Amino acid sequence: MPISGDLLKCTAALVFVVLVIGLQPPAAAQRCSSFRSCEEAMRSLRGGNRQIDGDGDGIPCEKQLCGGSRGDQPSGGSSGGSAGPFVSPTFYVAPRSTPAPKPRQSLPDRPLASGPASLISVGDGDTIRVATTSGEKVTIRLACIDAPETAQGESGAQATAALRQLLAGGALEIRPQTVDRYGRTVAEVYSSGRNVNLELVKSGAAYVYRQYLAGCDQGAYLGAEREAEMWRRGVWRSGGNEQRPWDFRKSR
Repeated sequence: MPISGDLLKCTAALVFVVLVIGLQPPAAAQRCSSFRSCEEAMRSLRGGNRQIDGDGDGIPCEKQLCGGSRGDQPSGGSSGGSAGPFVSPTFYVAPRSTPAPKPRQSLPDRPLASGPASLISVGDGDTIRVATTSGEKVTIRLACIDAPETAQGESGAQATAALRQLLAGGALEIRPQTVDRYGRTVAEVYSSGRNVNLELVKSGAAYVYRQYLAGCDQGAYLGAEREAEMWRRGVWRSGGNEQRPWDFRKSR
């Protein structure tokens, strides 16, 4: 069936109209200046308004509203014109609560004995109780040495006996160094002019306490210990195989 000229003209006109309409932007399309926030621009982009996404990266109105940051971030722009660059909001982060520090446990308040004193009692091989000239009763821990503990049996008993003998009948002089955590005065004790601490080491009744030797004559103490070891006196009688008092305390 031949097609009439009028039908061809109508068909051509219809095709032209369709092409023209397809090339035009949608009526709902808006420019960036029409939006008050990045959120509105994003909604318009999702609705098909592609002209506000010039570079096709999915972020509309980057220079005016969305500032290159993805997501529906609100902008401070006004409806009358383009807004300044988008600034990310600042969130307040509450500081972590720090527990109050525990009060430090102070050392026992005890007098630091010094000078002449009289013997009250002997506790063990390196601890005595004295009375000062002012009447104070003070516990003395002999400095720079460590004697076997009473619970170590024969060695502990011999150390206590040796100390008691060195202190018998002599005037005592206390030369303090510090007060330890138990409130005891740590000191060198002299009896009739002799250094009792050093004599205990020389006789093999005590060891040099190297960890706490700084306040004493290190050469004299170490020399006295070498002499006792060489002659196998006291704690060295079995060739130095006895358990040291600091190791004994750790093992209990």
